[in-house]
Amino acid sequence: MTGAILGDIAGSRFEFSKPSGFNYKKVELFGNNCFFTDDTVLTIATKYALLNDISYAKAYGKFGRMYRDVGYGTMFQRWLDGHAETGYGSFGNGAAMRVSYIAYHFDTLEKVEEEAKNSAMCTHNHIE
Repeated sequence: MTGAILGDIAGSRFEFSKPSGFNYKKVELFGNNCFFTDDTVLTIATKYALLNDISYAKAYGKFGRMYRDVGYGTMFQRWLDGHAETGYGSFGNGAAMRVSYIAYHFDTLEKVEEEAKNSAMCTHNHIE
């Protein structure tokens, strides 16, 4: 989970764009223009859901509404505004970006897979 969050922050300034001449071997990982994004917020919300025995949807709604300006997509913003708890057909990468704590929390591959699916379905309920 820590690695996912640090990666989110380090890569935040490059999201949606890659500077010309970019060299990953020479770039400074953490600059002044790095910040946490929606992926960090929802990763923490995933852990919160499990530690507090609440649904993923409730945790994502709670944290999403506390941190409104961190880069959510339009569909997720509407999901938050509607206080929804069911999926809206997204097949973006958001569910994969927030799932890291689940692998740490559970002991078996079967349970990790089951919970990863559960964490995705409340928003990303598209077959892909």
